[in-house]
Amino acid sequence: MKFVHAVAISFAVVLSSCSVKLIADFDKETMDAILDAYTSVDMFYSALLISNNRSYDEFKEDYIKLEGELSRLILRNKIRPLNEESTGIAEIIRDLFIKYRKEHRENDNYKDELLLLHRERFERLFTTMAAAESFKPVDNDELIGE
Repeated sequence: MKFVHAVAISFAVVLSSCSVKLIADFDKETMDAILDAYTSVDMFYSALLISNNRSYDEFKEDYIKLEGELSRLILRNKIRPLNEESTGIAEIIRDLFIKYRKEHRENDNYKDELLLLHRERFERLFTTMAAAESFKPVDNDELIGE
C-alpha cells in the first residue's frame, strides 16, 4: 500500500511540474522584424503618396526588396514551433502585397484612394501581428540569460 501511495505522489508531482504549451514564447527579434517590416511597408506607401510619377517601373525595385523582407518574416515565423497564427498573418500580409503589386503593374498607376486604403490595411495587419507577438508568454529561461 505504501508503494502505491508513493507512486501516486510521485506521479502527481511529475504532472504538476508539466505544462502544455499551446503557443510559441515571445521573441524580441521577431517583434523587431515585425516592426522593421511595417516601417518599410509604411515608408514605401509614403513614397508612393508623394510621388508625381507612380508608374510601376519607378517602384519595381522597392517591391522586390519588400517582398523579400515579407517572405523573410514568414520564414522567421514558420521555423518557430507553435506559431501557426503569426505565420498565417505574415502570409496574408505578403499575399496582399503581391496582389497590390500585380494591380499596380497592370494599371501602371496607383490612385490616392487605393494607396490610403492599402496602407491602412497593412497597418491593421501589422498591428494585429505585433499584438499577437506581444501577448505570447515570456520564456523565463530567456530572462535568466539576460
